[in-house]
Amino acid sequence: MKQINKVQARKLYEQDKPFIIVPANIRPDSVMAIKVQNGIWCHENFDNFYNEFCYYNCNNSEVGRYPRFYVED
Repeated sequence: MKQINKVQARKLYEQDKPFIIVPANIRPDSVMAIKVQNGIWCHENFDNFYNEFCYYNCNNSEVGRYPRFYVED
């Protein structure tokens, strides 16, 4: 897996292409990893999705306070 930044993840979300999002201290192949594809989420845009993910999943120092993004090679 290759790590990407938020700008690249936003472009993939808008193009309806898959990527993986996880809290910063979690491995991308763990059960907490979420494979994102725009068509399966009920969000108007990437920012709403990102803010909701951070609020519910990146809320302590154990898992991490921000997300990381990955794409499969």
